[in-house]
Amino acid sequence: MTERRFIAKQSEALYIATHPEGELRRVIKPQPTEWGRVKFTDSTAVRWKGNVYVLRDLAELCPYGQVGDRLWVREKWRGWFAEDEDGRPVDGYWRVRYAADGIERLTGVEWDEGPGQVSAHDAGLDTEPSRWKSSIFMPREFSRFTLEITRLKADRGELWDWVIGYRRPEVK
Repeated sequence: MTERRFIAKQSEALYIATHPEGELRRVIKPQPTEWGRVKFTDSTAVRWKGNVYVLRDLAELCPYGQVGDRLWVREKWRGWFAEDEDGRPVDGYWRVRYAADGIERLTGVEWDEGPGQVSAHDAGLDTEPSRWKSSIFMPREFSRFTLEITRLKADRGELWDWVIGYRRPEVK
């Protein structure tokens, strides 16, 4: 089992928040082209990145992982230090708000600022709510969803898509 990052648009993050099981679609890049029928399996083959694949085998090349792998969702967010009743920052706790649905969460994460580590301030955390941060800058500790891939296939609609069936093993 492998864990990978999954950058979600706001609409996808909202869908994941409201659906513990479902499927996401991502366009395959570059697009495969039809190549014809494979002689013995009577299955459609496609040419992709210069090689020929049977359509059902194309899913093995999915960059999002394979069935059983996990994806941790990155989404648009903002964060700041949590404060106690006197307005002082509480060591090791942060508040995180998610843009998709506006939910705010208190996280208790030890922030290691040793050599080669990003400081909490550089990661966008301050004593006041920061501006919205792009999903690519979300630390793993602030991700609220981990998805387990349950189904995976390549599908042709208007364009070729990866269809990723998922379930949320736990709700954070």
